[in-house]
Amino acid sequence: MTRLAAILFLVALAAAARAQDLSPLPANLAPRLEDIDRRAATVADLRADFEQTRYSTLVRAPMKSSGTLAVRGGRVRWDTRKPHASVMTIGDGEIRIYYPEERVLEVYEARGDLRELTGSPLPRLSVLRERFTIEPADPASFGAGTDGDRSVALELLPRTDDLREHVARVRVLVDAQTACLKVMEMTDPDGEVTRLEFKNIRVNPGVKDSELDLRIPEGTQTVHPIPPAGAEARRR
Repeated sequence: MTRLAAILFLVALAAAARAQDLSPLPANLAPRLEDIDRRAATVADLRADFEQTRYSTLVRAPMKSSGTLAVRGGRVRWDTRKPHASVMTIGDGEIRIYYPEERVLEVYEARGDLRELTGSPLPRLSVLRERFTIEPADPASFGAGTDGDRSVALELLPRTDDLREHVARVRVLVDAQTACLKVMEMTDPDGEVTRLEFKNIRVNPGVKDSELDLRIPEGTQTVHPIPPAGAEARRR
């Protein structure tokens, strides 16, 4: 899943209509998932390191990147350090990506439930149940370091056609104590896989709003790869 595909997925996820019903929880996991969701509700902010690996059918070697993220409420900031620097912020109805080497800022509009779907390692259970069918998965399939009984593995299958256009399935490994994702794997309709691993997670460390602000230097070019809704109508 390319960066643009990931952005399209977040935009589609935020805009997707809520289902009239909630998908059922796996009977053997329902109490644990509800407990994890209660823990997630107590998390005001967090910090973590991340490693992303993209497996493409067109490129033999996997593409890797890494950095840090900070979350506070409905705002998220991703700072990619390697192999190339970039900053992505999510919140206030927008996804913004700044590339300091190119001096370019990309802005994407994301309407709907963006505050609940911030792309952070803290998904809420009700939102997932509205948009995905939830099935149990094998924690061992995520590789070493699953911490045995501390981890809960799930497979999420999109319930609506608009989400299926961008993702075939999502697999997640959740730490039951911190209520945070440890691993998320997204498979797109073409079979390409993006794997995100979250490490060194610190819950409620006291992230400040100012730390999530994106300060853009003068001379930066701002572009909208996906025109905002209504832009075409305003030009007429």
